[in-house]
Amino acid sequence: MIHQPDHDSEYLDVSRRRWYHWVRSVPWKNLNNLLIAVLGVAVLLFWLFAPKQNPAPDHPLWGQWPVPAAIIVSFFIASILFYRFVYYRWLYLAQRPAKEWARGRRDAADRAYRKALAYAQKLHKDDYRRGVMLDALANYLANSGRRKEAAELFEQCIVALENCDLKWRLYYFMALNNFGTFHDYARDFRSAQRLYELALDTLPSLKKVDQTNFDADMEAMLLLNLIALFLDVNCLPEAGNLLDEVDPLIAKASRANRKTFADMALARRCLLHCARGEYDAVERAAVRAYDPKMVVQSQYKVLLARGKFGEAEAMIREAIQPANALAVRYPWNLEPLLDLAEAQFGQSKHDGAFGSFEEARSMVAEFAMPPDALWRKALATWAERARAVGRSDLAAVFAAELATATAIPDQAITILGKFRVLTEESANAP
Repeated sequence: MIHQPDHDSEYLDVSRRRWYHWVRSVPWKNLNNLLIAVLGVAVLLFWLFAPKQNPAPDHPLWGQWPVPAAIIVSFFIASILFYRFVYYRWLYLAQRPAKEWARGRRDAADRAYRKALAYAQKLHKDDYRRGVMLDALANYLANSGRRKEAAELFEQCIVALENCDLKWRLYYFMALNNFGTFHDYARDFRSAQRLYELALDTLPSLKKVDQTNFDADMEAMLLLNLIALFLDVNCLPEAGNLLDEVDPLIAKASRANRKTFADMALARRCLLHCARGEYDAVERAAVRAYDPKMVVQSQYKVLLARGKFGEAEAMIREAIQPANALAVRYPWNLEPLLDLAEAQFGQSKHDGAFGSFEEARSMVAEFAMPPDALWRKALATWAERARAVGRSDLAAVFAAELATATAIPDQAITILGKFRVLTEESANAP
């Protein structure tokens, strides 16, 4: 079962941006000394120039509170602007391509990408900023359909961050998660598992650093990725166990991410119910979602199971509608396309159904997805349906592809044992 992305972007950003993101982006701990110095200077100026009694008529306001307050606010705003547009200019450049793409500006996004990549390549190979920029740019490339280039940037990003200072290891952890998700969507579960294992190895060292506010967020993000992986390879008991474990972590997550994580866990739980055939449970759980879009995939699967093909088709089409005019194909849309073909075939829309399946076939070829059990079963099913409706030409094509599709061994999941060991070590650490 291929889970759909939880946001418009393919990847989860643990520090989701809101309208006040420019304030949150300031490193407040690093600014403590600066702010103290600014306040000290403001107070000194106030006491030097403000008369203690009977203010002089040429500057009567110096003895009042608005002047020192204005000085403090001015220095405060200036310090924020300095960090936003000077000290953190590299981060602004890295995030700009994705923002332009979200606005539907392909050319502007490409120009911003080239500018940011040139800036990143000028940085030292061990500079953590280089790795963070490459991670953001790789995410942009993946979301704009340039997955081959994205994979190359992800590799460079991992190399740049794997030996960085301990205080920057959070970025390494996030890059591993993003790259793992990248492989998971293309059904390369072995590579995804390898990257998640590296992220697990990194987690204990992160807990030793002064990043207590991020501990629950990081663990919750990793567990949610693992749950998605287990659902994809049909390891349902393991997925159910981890869903029970992730709930306490979500309760301790930062308030900015708590609702998002809760919806992600709920979406995965609904998919687990679907895989078990517990359709009534899906309907009861879906109403608890903060964002109804998060549970759409499980809802239209319930409609398909109950034979409501028309409603399912409408819901699927809405779900796979691109967010803007810059429509590209994404690997996570493979299963929705198969479900769309199923809904159309159930309504006897045979031409539309085979057209949707042909699009799924081209997507498998484009993204070099492995011929796993899911795809081989789909080929066999649609070859039989083509013969049943007199489309012998399509039946022959599907049967020939099935014959040449070499069965790959099951991509066994071995990460759960390592996760248990690291969790126990973390719990027993002093």
